[in-house]
Amino acid sequence: MDSRIRLNFVKYTLLEFALAAFLLVSIYWLFGDNPQSLPTIGLMFSAVAVLKVVTLWWQFRNRSFEISNNHVCFDGHACDIKLQGSILPFGICSVIKLSYTKGAMQKRNIYLPKGAMNQDEWKRILACRA
Repeated sequence: MDSRIRLNFVKYTLLEFALAAFLLVSIYWLFGDNPQSLPTIGLMFSAVAVLKVVTLWWQFRNRSFEISNNHVCFDGHACDIKLQGSILPFGICSVIKLSYTKGAMQKRNIYLPKGAMNQDEWKRILACRA
């Protein structure tokens, strides 16, 4: 069974900005009445969120990501899959590490967050682990 895996960049972008907003509100709550550096911190959190989304989009632009014969392939290269540990409950902020070799001994890694795809595709990818 061959099937392409679709990433949901809109969902991932919204989750990243929601995390940035949560962190910003938490910092505001901690500092109380003296939020002098709050705009700077908010800008940094937003910049990190944008950077993460653009980096993931750049890695997957014009490339195929699919499951073929119970193996995950990225741009025609077979991938090793490793689930990175998550310290939060329910797998929040979980990440899959996709490792593949391109050319002669050029190992590449892609870190794919759980928020970038739906739950069914996440389970299908995890089922392909060796």
